[in-house]
Amino acid sequence: MMFLFIHIRVALVSRCVFMACLRSEVLACFRALHRIRKSVFHGDSLALEAARQKIGEEFRKNAAESDHDKITEQLKIGWDCEMLLREKVVQLQLNKQGRYELKLRQDVRLEKNTPYIEMPEDLSR
Repeated sequence: MMFLFIHIRVALVSRCVFMACLRSEVLACFRALHRIRKSVFHGDSLALEAARQKIGEEFRKNAAESDHDKITEQLKIGWDCEMLLREKVVQLQLNKQGRYELKLRQDVRLEKNTPYIEMPEDLSR
């Protein structure tokens, strides 16, 4: 009987420790998304506010979730969004000449761009 009590207690303690770790991971993702939001949309108050509201809305929507698999799935989505914002999103700013200026951050990954070439008429049919 004592063994069963100890086993149940260890299981409960390990679950609490695991959930605490998961909670800290969720908070780390939340903070990282807000940090990258500030960096990516620096100077654009409308985009900063929209991103802040969307991040808060998504985290509030899933706040009551207790299933481990669903939480880890949502965490993966959160970290993927953070990576996407950090590495792929750039800002354009209209300058005085009426042209857009690219504000490129150091974190943005540039990939080889393949130019679009129209198909010849005889191949498109």
